[in-house]
Amino acid sequence: MSSTLLNKKIEYWEHQLLDLGKRNKMINYRETKRSTLKLLEPAFEDLFQRLAINEETLTFQRSVDRETDIRVFSILSLLENLSSPLPVTIGDIKAEGSVLERQKTLKNIRSKARLSMEEQGTNILYLSFGFIEWRDGKGTSAQWIKSPLILVPAVLTLEALNSPYTLSKHEDDIVVNPTLQYYLKTEYGIDLPNFDADKDTLSDYLESLEEIADQRGWRILKEVSLGLLSFLKISMYNDLMRNEERIKSNPVIRAMSGDADEANDIPENLRTFDLDSIRTQDCYQVMSADSSQQDAILYSKNNISFVMQGPPGTGKSQTITNIIAEALADGRKVLFVSEKMAALQVVYRRLQDAHLADFCLPLHSYKANKKEILEQIGANLRLKQTRVKDTALNNLEELLAIRQELNQYAAELHHLNPELNISCYEVYSKLEEVNDAPSVTFAIDAPLAVTQAQLQAYLNKLEDYSLAIQRINCEIHNNPWDGLKSRTTGYEYTEKMQQELASLQDTIEAVFRSVSDIKECPNLLSEMAYSSLSALVNTMRSVCDLPAVPEAWLETGKLQIILAEAEELKTKYERLFALEDSVADIFVSGIYDYDYNNWKEKLLAIANGFVGMPFMPKRDLSVISRLTL
Repeated sequence: MSSTLLNKKIEYWEHQLLDLGKRNKMINYRETKRSTLKLLEPAFEDLFQRLAINEETLTFQRSVDRETDIRVFSILSLLENLSSPLPVTIGDIKAEGSVLERQKTLKNIRSKARLSMEEQGTNILYLSFGFIEWRDGKGTSAQWIKSPLILVPAVLTLEALNSPYTLSKHEDDIVVNPTLQYYLKTEYGIDLPNFDADKDTLSDYLESLEEIADQRGWRILKEVSLGLLSFLKISMYNDLMRNEERIKSNPVIRAMSGDADEANDIPENLRTFDLDSIRTQDCYQVMSADSSQQDAILYSKNNISFVMQGPPGTGKSQTITNIIAEALADGRKVLFVSEKMAALQVVYRRLQDAHLADFCLPLHSYKANKKEILEQIGANLRLKQTRVKDTALNNLEELLAIRQELNQYAAELHHLNPELNISCYEVYSKLEEVNDAPSVTFAIDAPLAVTQAQLQAYLNKLEDYSLAIQRINCEIHNNPWDGLKSRTTGYEYTEKMQQELASLQDTIEAVFRSVSDIKECPNLLSEMAYSSLSALVNTMRSVCDLPAVPEAWLETGKLQIILAEAEELKTKYERLFALEDSVADIFVSGIYDYDYNNWKEKLLAIANGFVGMPFMPKRDLSVISRLTL
């Protein structure tokens, strides 16, 4: 890769990191309703001295009435807008806007600053002391731009809902707007001097800037604004500038820039490496991993640089956890970095679950301090060595046995049949494709020895069978010849078949003549079919097994009475069955075995014992008696 192309790549990265567009608040500071707050008191230099130099904690002004009800804020806001005398307020900092609007803005600023600190571990809340108003371009039509000058990192806190917001200095350094410095240097050749809060005063520094501004018709504004500013990329840009030669010589950077010669040449032994050849005792992974994840772990162990990518839920954090565990077992050091704190926490939590947290030094927490980090390092250095439990070794042996069993199953499943050159896996796949096809049962001798020619012969016969069924043009199981098995042919066999068919025809006609004698079903013959003869025979046999009808039932004049009694009994049985269903919904079947008469006598005996008592009149006994009935 030519140095010219690499230089262009680095120049492109520098330009992308700077973000010198007008949408960058470091260049064009736009004061908005919810992301910035202009501070009016204390005075400009007094506020800088108290907050930045003395590092005092200042509170925002609030009404003496500390009610947090929204109606109170609304009334105070209305009074401010009407220029009416306000209630007595306390606090150090007075900000622009009404009481209600200030509270909403402070809440929004604090929420976003906390989110950035928790997610990325960086502070984006700054107090901008002093602004420069300048024109970018030539002519009177050039737009005025307002840029912050001195940036003081700040912390906005709220101890309780009814407490005031407090403002204090963050531990980061006070800096001059680095993005503005670079822009004015590259575009106008103006070097903004650096500011040392320990040596320089704010007024002297701004006076030196006024000399530069006056030469171009620009203005210096002594204003203070609290807002969200992020210039992390400028730090990356400065790092890129300071280490440009080292970056150019780094093989990974050169490969990312398009230099194919610097890309990894993965050895052939790693491409075809058998992962199952690794002994379970030599594997130090603490989470499950599939084959693709195993490849990533293998490359990391062999110092192969690679990019692992995939959508959420595909196991990237599990793979990183296993890579760290393998590196720890190999005595290597690992630096795991991420832009998002959530990603760091996920991996750290997995290492904790694997009891490897003692080997980790988390530096991503903004709450961490030097003393705690040193104490943790000392505690880790004093850790005692422990012996691996026998149960863990037994689990490794069991894992090895399971792996061998699964590998054997996979090998047999994909083993090719030497005659047909096809595996069981392929056979099952083909069977799944014809899962809905009708089955044809036939015997095959020595199926594993079937050759390609024999298989083709079977297929040809099945095709002929299918064509024959189509020519019959009927359901095969309804065919009279279904189930016929005969290996005899010739004239004698034909004659015998014709005689038996003629006898069968005579038998069938006799059956139909017998059926026609059954007067109770006059439409039986029209509904009869050959396939229903078997059911008819079974019905007739059941009728014959019924007991004989008593002769008394058939006497003249009694038949109608018997039929009427039968209908009445039928109705009573239906009522009985209905009552049994109602009882079954409430009681178990054992209710019918209960001795109700005995229960009734006991109940009446108990009731008689209450006779003469004032709360039990005698007439109530009749009610109890009726209830028992």
